[in-house]
Amino acid sequence: MKDRRHRQISILASAAVIGLAPACTEALVVYDDSPVEIGLGPVANMSTKVISGAMEGTAYNGYETFAVFAYHKITGAGQTWNAFAGADGNTVTYLWKDPFCKRSAADQWWGGGYNDIVLTYNRDTSDPDYVKGTSYISTPEDEIFNTVAAEPQYWPKTGSLFFAGYSPYKTYDFSRTSGNDGTRKYTPVNAEYTIDEENGCANPRLTIKGFIQGSYNWAKDDHWAENETVDLMWFDVDDSWNRSQDAAAGAVPVTFRHACSWLDFNIRTTDPGVFSIYRVSLSYIYRQADFTSSNGDGRPEWSGRTAREDEIVLFEHDGQEDKDFVLIDGKGFFLGNLIIIPQSLTKTVNGIPAQSALTIEFSQNTTDGTPLVQTKTLSLTAGDGGEWETGKHYTYDITFGLDKIHIDPDIDDWKETGPSVTVD
Repeated sequence: MKDRRHRQISILASAAVIGLAPACTEALVVYDDSPVEIGLGPVANMSTKVISGAMEGTAYNGYETFAVFAYHKITGAGQTWNAFAGADGNTVTYLWKDPFCKRSAADQWWGGGYNDIVLTYNRDTSDPDYVKGTSYISTPEDEIFNTVAAEPQYWPKTGSLFFAGYSPYKTYDFSRTSGNDGTRKYTPVNAEYTIDEENGCANPRLTIKGFIQGSYNWAKDDHWAENETVDLMWFDVDDSWNRSQDAAAGAVPVTFRHACSWLDFNIRTTDPGVFSIYRVSLSYIYRQADFTSSNGDGRPEWSGRTAREDEIVLFEHDGQEDKDFVLIDGKGFFLGNLIIIPQSLTKTVNGIPAQSALTIEFSQNTTDGTPLVQTKTLSLTAGDGGEWETGKHYTYDITFGLDKIHIDPDIDDWKETGPSVTVD
C-alpha cells in the first residue's frame, strides 16, 4: 500500500540558470549572469496557519511530483499576501502548474521536473511485525529516479514571489485502460488558481474540477489491496510569505494540507483462531467531485459529488486455499490507507435513503469443524455531522468476540490520536 507519510515542504535555493516566465497581465523577462534555481525541500517545524487537517510526519514523499503556482511583483520579500497584493505594480503569473519532484536519491530538495514511475508493491509475511493485509513499496530507488525529467525553474533577478501548489501533479487516467505494455495512463489534475485581481487579490484559492478518486480493490488470494487512491493535497499563497532571490537562502515554509478523508479498518478478535473472515466491503462511496480550497470564508469545500461506487471490496478470500490466512489471529487484519472524497455517510440511491456501512462475511469455527458462516452489516459513525470531513483520519477497530462484535472509531486530525467512542 502506498506510503501516505508525505506532507510538508519549504522553498530553498541552489545555483543554476535563469529563464523566461509566463505572464497574465504583462510580459516578464528576467535575465541574470548568476542564476539561482528554485528548489523545494523538507522542513521539520512549521509556523504557518493550519486549518482542519494536520499533517502526518514532516517529509514529503520522494516518489511524488506536485504542481506549483508562483506570482511575481516588483516588491520586497517578507510580506504577507495582502501586503504583497496591495503593493504598487502588477501581480504577474510566474509559474503556472509547473511540476516539481525529487530528482535524485541524494537530493534533499525538490526541483522543477517530474517522474512517471509506476510503483510496485510486495509483502513480507516472514517479518515478525507483519499484519495481514499490509504491503510495502518494492520498486528500487534507482528505478524511481531514472524516470525523472528535469525542468528547472529559476528565481527572477528582481522582485519577489508567492507560491501555491497541489499534489499530485498527475493521476491515473481512470477512464482509459492500460497500454499494451502494461503501463498505466496518466492525466494532469484539472486545476486552476484564482487571485481575483479586480477585487484586490482577495480570497486566493485553488479549484479542481472533476477530481476522480482512485480505485481500491482487494487482489483475491494475493493478501493485500490494490490501492490506487490519491492523497490530494494543497497549499495556498496566503499560507506563508513571499521570498526573493536574495532572500532564498533560508527556508520558506509552506504546508501541504489534506483535501480528502483517510479511512483505516483494523479487524481483531478477543479469541484468536476462533473466527475467520471471507469478505469485507464498504458501501455507497462517491468517487468524483469538485474541490475549492476557499469557499469565500477561507474554508475548503467539496461539491458536485458524482460517480458513486456501490461497493468497495476491502478484503475477499474464498477460504478454500490458505485457510490459515482467513483466521483472525492475535495481530488481526489491517485493511486501510483508503483515501476518499469527504462526504456524508447518508446518501440517496434511486430516491431511497441509503447509508455507507461495512459488511463482513465471517464464520465462527465450531468444535466439530463445521463453520457457521454469517454476514453482518455494521453501521459506521463519522462525528456529530455524520460526514467524513476534509483532513480527518477515521480508524475503525472491529473486534470479534464470542459474545458480541463491536466497533471503536477514532476520529482524528490526519496525525494526532484522539479518544474513541464505542458503538455496539
